[in-house]
Amino acid sequence: MFEKFVEEVAAPAGITHISLCLYYRFEFLSHPEIVAPNPTTVAVAKRVAAVCKRNGITVVPELDFPGHQCEPDFENGGRVSRGIIVAYPDMEEPMLPDSATRAVCVRHPRLRPIMYDMIDDMMDAFETDTIHMGFDEAHSIGNCPRCAGVPNYILFAQLVNDANRHIKKRGGQMWMWGDRLLDGYRIPGIVKKYESSLNGTCKAVDLISKDIVICDWHY
Repeated sequence: MFEKFVEEVAAPAGITHISLCLYYRFEFLSHPEIVAPNPTTVAVAKRVAAVCKRNGITVVPELDFPGHQCEPDFENGGRVSRGIIVAYPDMEEPMLPDSATRAVCVRHPRLRPIMYDMIDDMMDAFETDTIHMGFDEAHSIGNCPRCAGVPNYILFAQLVNDANRHIKKRGGQMWMWGDRLLDGYRIPGIVKKYESSLNGTCKAVDLISKDIVICDWHY
């Protein structure tokens, strides 16, 4: 079905990039313990890569850090943990009462090695030089003792830049959502907290690398 979409719809329309929102529903060979149910397999990723390459389309698989460590539970209500904090509960950042998503601590010593492995697994499988790292809706940040006292924009910028640095070492390009870089107290007409930042991460816009592609995020 995907091949048919690429061949008959996307390519004729002149589409140059296709972003795949996978998060943890991917067969991470280096970390099977964090793979969510019903993942996209490496074999499927290779098929996607092949049809896109034949049609001059860049595949942009998407991860998500540090938030979205949970997903809706449509049967029982609430949200179910997924991803890193399922395998490593000690890495979860304390969740704020008004937060919609669980998050991983951006300063946990185990986070970056896992994140780099996930980047490598996904970019290798899809044979792509472009990857989307998410970074949207990072509401719960800076609450644990490890992060306490450090401004949220510094915590956020450090993780963004570290991810970008790893991707650049591979000769790749990083994309991310831009909602955390917008000041929700100054921009009217948007959905506060979700389309913009109310916890100070917006100042990170002055610290993150200027070669990152910022994708506009709105509801």
